[in-house]
Amino acid sequence: AVGVCNPAPRSPTMRRSLLCSQCARRGSVAPRHRLLSSLPAGVSPSRGASPLSVVQDAIAAGILNEDPKQMAALLKLDALASRLKDWEPPAIGPAASESGTSGGGLWGSISSVFGGGGGGGGGGDSGGGGTATAQSLDDVAAPLGLYMYGGVGCGKSLIMDTFFDCVDLPSEKKRRVHFHEFMLEIHKRLHEHRQANPGAGDPVPALAHDIAQSAALLCFDEFQVTDVADALVIRRLFHQLFSHGIVMVATSNRPPDDLYKNGLQRPLFVPFIGDLKQRCEVHDLDSPNDYRMLKHLARAGRTYMTPLGPDTDEAMDEFFGLLTKGRGTKPLTLQLRGRKLKVERAARKVDVARFGFDELCGKPLGAEDYLGLASAFHTIFVESVPQLSFNDINRVRRFITLIDSLYEKRVRLVISAAAPMETLYAVDEANSDESFAFDRTVSRLNEMSSSEYLIRSISAHEKVAVSRLSRRASGRRLLCLLSPPGLVRYRGLL
Repeated sequence: AVGVCNPAPRSPTMRRSLLCSQCARRGSVAPRHRLLSSLPAGVSPSRGASPLSVVQDAIAAGILNEDPKQMAALLKLDALASRLKDWEPPAIGPAASESGTSGGGLWGSISSVFGGGGGGGGGGDSGGGGTATAQSLDDVAAPLGLYMYGGVGCGKSLIMDTFFDCVDLPSEKKRRVHFHEFMLEIHKRLHEHRQANPGAGDPVPALAHDIAQSAALLCFDEFQVTDVADALVIRRLFHQLFSHGIVMVATSNRPPDDLYKNGLQRPLFVPFIGDLKQRCEVHDLDSPNDYRMLKHLARAGRTYMTPLGPDTDEAMDEFFGLLTKGRGTKPLTLQLRGRKLKVERAARKVDVARFGFDELCGKPLGAEDYLGLASAFHTIFVESVPQLSFNDINRVRRFITLIDSLYEKRVRLVISAAAPMETLYAVDEANSDESFAFDRTVSRLNEMSSSEYLIRSISAHEKVAVSRLSRRASGRRLLCLLSPPGLVRYRGLL
């Protein structure tokens, strides 16, 4: 397939605006891939647009050719853009001052490397002697970043720059730079700090503090490590940056485990690889299966599992484990306009929750409660939905309201039930209102299991890439949802 970075046949001027593979290698912010400005008048969106939709518009306009590899990565960048839109970066307080530190802080000229002044980047003087204590990365609440790797010319820089232009953050809170130039400036500022403050201790925590005060999102092009001096600084610097809640997006030619491979004193660098995997989803641009399977999802299966039994329970458990990355769940209390709603099984870091049917529909909950859940979680599991009848009319009404609320908020729903959706509610002609409303529920359940719905929901929440659908020997069809880090096949259904 022709890569996204390769334009479809257009005028020479249009070609030049997109053939930017060498631009990022010059070590400067400009010129960059400017896909937004290349779109025809009336098509180009503003900041806050979906990166995926921008590329789809470019494909529709004939500027780019579709490539499943880049589209798969764009699903993940779309996910991150959505998370960042609703994310409030943590406030980074002032660090302890140290005499001799320049008034602009260690960040100083580094912000110019990112192509902007970075308002607030001066952030006060920063201490160097370990005044900033890095918290465990397990406690960091910031969205996961994305580390994309693939061969030369596969379009990594173009799609990252499209993401950078689209992401809905103030310009002073996001930075994009070639990684080599970033490290040169880091070493320069560290050297200047040591000369100005002999014997002051490790300046890396102060430098990380100043960077975190200035920027919430860092985008690095061509992330690579070849020098022992870089390797030793990167480990300490990025642990501090991640602990401050910095979100990182990076392109590279190498997977994380191959960074600084066979390098001098590499064991001292290896902890950074663990930090990187913990704070970034890792995406191989040579693995386009998630996007390809999205396109064929509607013909392959559903997220609605029936009948109830050990096989379905096992499938639900495996699905949930994939989406939560095996981290388990904890109780969570949501505050909803003066009342509290307890969620017993919440995987908050990935915004996935799991409920039994009676937890949601056997209690006196209403639309406000369900909308609150829909706003808090991008994927909700509902298990053990029984065969419903007029004798369960209150539970039927709540179930109808629940599905309406999740549908309105574009929440992904994975459900196990005692009967197929078309026969889940035993129709009672004497209660035609409920029968009519449940017909709408069945229609929405069908739509919520379709590829079109899942793709649309990708633009509304943190994304969960859909990789493949498999069948049990019995013919039941189950959906495989994939989550960070990387693409994982749901082998239990093969």
